[in-house]
Amino acid sequence: MGLDLRLAVHPAHRREVIATRLVDELESRFRQLDCPRVNLLVMPDNAAGLEFWQVLGYLPHAGRAVLQADTDRQDVTSSRRPTDL
Repeated sequence: MGLDLRLAVHPAHRREVIATRLVDELESRFRQLDCPRVNLLVMPDNAAGLEFWQVLGYLPHAGRAVLQADTDRQDVTSSRRPTDL
């Protein structure tokens, strides 16, 4: 299992697809390590962050602020929406 502890993009550079590209690279590296799943935490008051991760296919796990996704799912490609939240 992979764990993403922090992903942030400077406010002046948001909506430039930077975060999406970083996640693509992170997932690619996890796949190379045969890591089948990624878990991450999103603070409950971070609505934009939660929406960003959900757009990328990460879903709440056990009703908590933990989101997870399998690295071998079909949507783990550059076909994601080309915008960062």
